[in-house]
Amino acid sequence: MKLRRISRVFIFFTLVCLVLLSIQGGLTWRQVTSGLAEIDSLLEVRQQATRVAAAIDYISLLRYDPLIIEGVHQDVMQISQSLNTFSRLEAQVAQQHIREIAFICDQLRAIDIPGYEVDRFVASQLLLHINGLNESLELLLAIPYENLMQQLLGTMASFVLGVVVFACMSLFGFVLIFRRIGLPIRVIQESVHEFAKGNRQTRINLDGQDELAQLAASFNYMAAKLALNEQELASSEERFRLLARATVDAIWDWDLTSDRIWWSEGLDKTFGYNLKEMDQSLETLTGPVHPEDVTEMKASLQEAILSGKEGWRMEYRYRKQSGDYAHIENNAFVIHDASGQAVRVIGGMTDLSEQVQLEEQLRQSQRLESIGQLTGGIAHDFNNLLTVILGNAELLEDELHSNDELRPLAEMIGKAAQRGAGLTQHLLAYARRQVLKPDLLDVNRMVRDMSGLLKRSLGEQVEIEINLKPDLWPVLADRTQLESAILNLCINARDAMPTGGSLTIETENVQLDDDYTLHYQDLRPGEYVRLAISDSGIGIEADCLSKVFEPFFTTKEQGKGTGLGLSMVFGFIKQSNGHINIYSEPGEGTVVRLYLPRAEEVAEEEAISSAMQGDGVLFRKVLVVEDDELVRGHAAELLESLGYQVLSAENGTSALELISQDDTIDLLFTDIIMPGGMNGRELADQALLIRPELKILFTSGYTEHAVLQQGRLEPGIQMLSKPYRRQDLVEKLTTLTGGTEKIS
Repeated sequence: MKLRRISRVFIFFTLVCLVLLSIQGGLTWRQVTSGLAEIDSLLEVRQQATRVAAAIDYISLLRYDPLIIEGVHQDVMQISQSLNTFSRLEAQVAQQHIREIAFICDQLRAIDIPGYEVDRFVASQLLLHINGLNESLELLLAIPYENLMQQLLGTMASFVLGVVVFACMSLFGFVLIFRRIGLPIRVIQESVHEFAKGNRQTRINLDGQDELAQLAASFNYMAAKLALNEQELASSEERFRLLARATVDAIWDWDLTSDRIWWSEGLDKTFGYNLKEMDQSLETLTGPVHPEDVTEMKASLQEAILSGKEGWRMEYRYRKQSGDYAHIENNAFVIHDASGQAVRVIGGMTDLSEQVQLEEQLRQSQRLESIGQLTGGIAHDFNNLLTVILGNAELLEDELHSNDELRPLAEMIGKAAQRGAGLTQHLLAYARRQVLKPDLLDVNRMVRDMSGLLKRSLGEQVEIEINLKPDLWPVLADRTQLESAILNLCINARDAMPTGGSLTIETENVQLDDDYTLHYQDLRPGEYVRLAISDSGIGIEADCLSKVFEPFFTTKEQGKGTGLGLSMVFGFIKQSNGHINIYSEPGEGTVVRLYLPRAEEVAEEEAISSAMQGDGVLFRKVLVVEDDELVRGHAAELLESLGYQVLSAENGTSALELISQDDTIDLLFTDIIMPGGMNGRELADQALLIRPELKILFTSGYTEHAVLQQGRLEPGIQMLSKPYRRQDLVEKLTTLTGGTEKIS
């Protein structure tokens, strides 16, 4: 049976009981009609009197209101009319009080002054007469009430009988409703309560087809749907949580309505902050921002939120737990509600410190490379000039050997040219254009051999400590240049300790992995020998560290340094396929680490080309190829002074024509760097195709890859570096002729 049918049955029986009670009440009510009419009339009068009393109470508070006065006057007039039907003495007394009240009201109505304060005496008279009216009405009501109570006793007896019948019907209805409605509702209530506590598997089991059963079925469907949605939501949240854990970014979610912020575990992994110790305030996002960036960061983020933008991005510095600042990129999206109001901001912070460092190193490398190319070009042209100056100075010295006044001037010119040559040699070392003669070296033995020289060079105020790891790998490097680099670094360390201190030289084998070499573009993973030189000196300021390898940069006082020492060491190490880094803190000292690649035992070099080695044949005719007219003329004059026939050419094309036309040319003396699309090495290769027996001697202000192999001269290559002296040229010619060449 459905609930509506049950309700109809219960309502039907209830109506039957009510009809029976109504009939019984109607039969007995006639007996008390007259008494009730009188009581009703008196009750109405008393009700009106009650309203009048309330109004007078208001007036008694000294508040004058014309509308209330008017209402009181009308009510007392109606009470007077109602009491005219009663002839008892009590009614006459009541009429007397009414007349007094009406009289006072007439007096007050005549005033009509806003804000008028009622006189206390008038208010007390009103209260006195209304109380007298109420007492008279009570006396009038007492008599009909006594008659009415007697009549009602009989009526109550009949009514009790009806109530008993109605109670029985109600009990029957209650039992029926409890079984059909109460118990199912209780089951529904308990199930809903259990579901609200978090038990998503709760279901309502009700049989039947009534409304409650349909409600239970709807609840079960909703519960199953909600459980599925929660499962999907939990799965989505789990994916987000795992994604947040997997990424190195610090993901944050700022709820603008509650002003609370949530962080992913990336904040701990990337920046070192313990999430358990942090609150959820916005301070965790803005507090660690660098003081120089925080104002701009806050303004930019606030502008993105208020302007309705969807995205926001900014790079700034963010303090880690360690106290160091990381260069970060913060990308965020602003989420708006249906009305367009921003409600959430979700973003992620990426640590760009490594990328910024790599970019800075790239810029530094490019800057150093550009400086290297510039210095190499300058050294090339300068060496051409020095070649002419030095050669002519030697000629003057020979011509003026008996002139004691002028010969010192020629010697001074030669010495100045040699000093200039030394300067260009430093520049070439930095530019990685110097000619190296690498040998297989034991760095430990070399350091021990230098210990005496270092002690004499550094003085007694510097305490030297040498820690050499055994079984050090061999390296392939130019001994002279490496010794010069070590001595240079030690002298720099001495100068950084003006009042004395300690200097430590350490060697060891190291394996540089991908993680380390990733920070340096020109460094490859592998096995290296590390030579570290550290001191306890004054250290170097951070803003100077990035410039220490640049030529002519120095932190020493004016006149106490050329600024070429570290640049020369830098160029030599780079040209040797090694690596150099420097770490320093003001007041704590400096450590310079040199990394040279491990060298395997090398076999004997291949046989030297016959075109590059001496065979005892004397030269008669030499072809000089040089694009610089002054150098070309000087070289020709120098060779002619040695007794050679000399031909000259300014480029490779002209030289090849002469070689093709003249088969008496014994030696090709050519510059390496020349304009016209053909360098000296290419000229030599083509010349040997025409004249395989032709001897080759290269010259250059600096070397290039055309004659270099892994930073050193190719086997058998003979090269004369500019600027050169007459004796240097004679020695090279002697080497090419197998030691038979003589100076004319």
